[in-house]
Amino acid sequence: MGFDALLARWLVASSLGRRPATVRFYGHVARIMRQNWPNVEGCPAAPSIEAALQLAQAVSRFSPSLWNCIVSALRLIVPDSRPLLKRRAMRSRSNAAPSASEFAALLAECDRSKRPFVGLVVRFLALTGLRITEARALTWEDIGRDAIQVPSEASKNGKPRTVPVLDGLGALLDQLRAVGDGVNVLPRELPRKGLRLACVRANVRRFTFHSFRHLFATRCVQDGVDLPTLARWLGHQDGGALLARTYYHLQDEHSRRMASRVRIGTDYGPGNGKGRMASPVTVNKASPFVGSIKVGVKSNGCQSARFVVVNPRGVTRTAVSECITGLGIGTV
Repeated sequence: MGFDALLARWLVASSLGRRPATVRFYGHVARIMRQNWPNVEGCPAAPSIEAALQLAQAVSRFSPSLWNCIVSALRLIVPDSRPLLKRRAMRSRSNAAPSASEFAALLAECDRSKRPFVGLVVRFLALTGLRITEARALTWEDIGRDAIQVPSEASKNGKPRTVPVLDGLGALLDQLRAVGDGVNVLPRELPRKGLRLACVRANVRRFTFHSFRHLFATRCVQDGVDLPTLARWLGHQDGGALLARTYYHLQDEHSRRMASRVRIGTDYGPGNGKGRMASPVTVNKASPFVGSIKVGVKSNGCQSARFVVVNPRGVTRTAVSECITGLGIGTV
């Protein structure tokens, strides 16, 4: 079996059950391999270790992800090349989003850039959380008054989704419409060089377009957006499991901030297992009676507080309500 037939077999086997974006990536790999496979008299050479090594030498400059995919294909096409072709370690990516100060400095440099689209593209990605490939595929027909419709052919998982128009995005869309071609939301040529130069001049870490997707997710988590909702906005199908693993530290910080806001309104005494009873206190001078606060925990994890009147003689329900309200617990 010749090289073309074996490559086609690898492409079909590797693409089964894969996402559309992954299938397109494998097709790209196959085209690279056809272009760099050695020819003999105008035809692809027969599969051999020599031909496999010649191809590997031609593509050795490629990224680890592309190299590893080509190696996997070569191992299938030329099984004897397995001991000679080694996979490369993937480069680790930092998920750290720009801080508020970094983002402000970066936007200032983007706005001073000779490429006017740099700041607009960065802001658009930060306000939508879209992948750069999804954003580039958008047309003005996909933009609604209060939502953006990401088409299935642009989405990474091949399924359409809706992204809300957040505060500030409407004005940005007006600017993009004014300088665009009237069809596509973002320019066809991405200002990657402009972004790189802006990072250098702002003296911040080198950010990519994907960094602003992390910025969007980070700000949403910090502002209390629940993970299932955020997962739908980002196009995740796991209900927020990936977000929980990636941004768990932000959830802990948010939980601590929320806990610091809770005020029950009294000091707790020793516990009795089910709830804790404070020492008897005089509630106020206007309605002098003795009572105590019993604090317990409901089955749903919420705290409950109940005022227990020890000496209720002559005390009306209204007086008890007023006193409990004064303690910041509520009314009876």
